[in-house]
Amino acid sequence: MVCSFFKEKIVFVLFLFFVFLMGKISRRPLTFLLLVFSYCLIFNIK
Repeated sequence: MVCSFFKEKIVFVLFLFFVFLMGKISRRPLTFLLLVFSYCLIFNIK
């Protein structure tokens, strides 16, 4: 239980870092929202 919790946290942090990098590169709010939405879908499937 604890291991899976930490695994999810690490994935979440990596995703936030990726979104931050994409935001700096593209600077498009729409792309950012799309990434967040797609991540929410993936997270819900799990």
